[in-house]
Amino acid sequence: MSQQPCVRDITMADLEEIALSLCEEVTQSKFEADCIVYLETGARLLASGCCRHLGVGAIPLGMQRKGARLKRSLAQALGSLPRPIRNGLRQIEAALLWKPGRGLRTIAVVPAVNLHGKRVLILDDAVDTGASVRTAREWATTMGAAPDFVRIAAITVTTRLADRLVDYCLYREMCRFPWSSDSEELDAYREVYRKTQVPAYEAEGAAN
Repeated sequence: MSQQPCVRDITMADLEEIALSLCEEVTQSKFEADCIVYLETGARLLASGCCRHLGVGAIPLGMQRKGARLKRSLAQALGSLPRPIRNGLRQIEAALLWKPGRGLRTIAVVPAVNLHGKRVLILDDAVDTGASVRTAREWATTMGAAPDFVRIAAITVTTRLADRLVDYCLYREMCRFPWSSDSEELDAYREVYRKTQVPAYEAEGAAN
């Protein structure tokens, strides 16, 4: 009997503990973030918890990528398939993401903020190709953050390529999040997302 592809299910109830666990990893590494940069929309609830635990504000970054609309349409069409089939499709998708440089990203609205001398923690839900977090890191350094003052955290990484980019993560496997198109909690997530306020980062003097 063949083994069914495994995808870890992350629920709404898991998010607070996940945020705390990531923040504990950051704190244990002695990295003291001055601000969080989170990737919309998947990392918004995570950012809310991490801001609270680390006592900092956050900057949202919305990413655009080629083919995103087609991917959403396909995800909606495949959402009614049995879970083992959906899990298998996720595994196939991950296998196709190993090529370095795949999936060019651009920032939808580029925030203008002074990050000179600041320690920046970039948050994403899942890192596959790493294109989004690389774009976010490049933006942070363009805004003045020194490369050595930028760290990347994610709930999960799904490829060896991503594993080399991310400083903090909890899992190394495919995950189904409440905001995934085939999640049973998608409607509940959307309601919570609309109500979730993430404290905004307000630039102050540069860190020493």
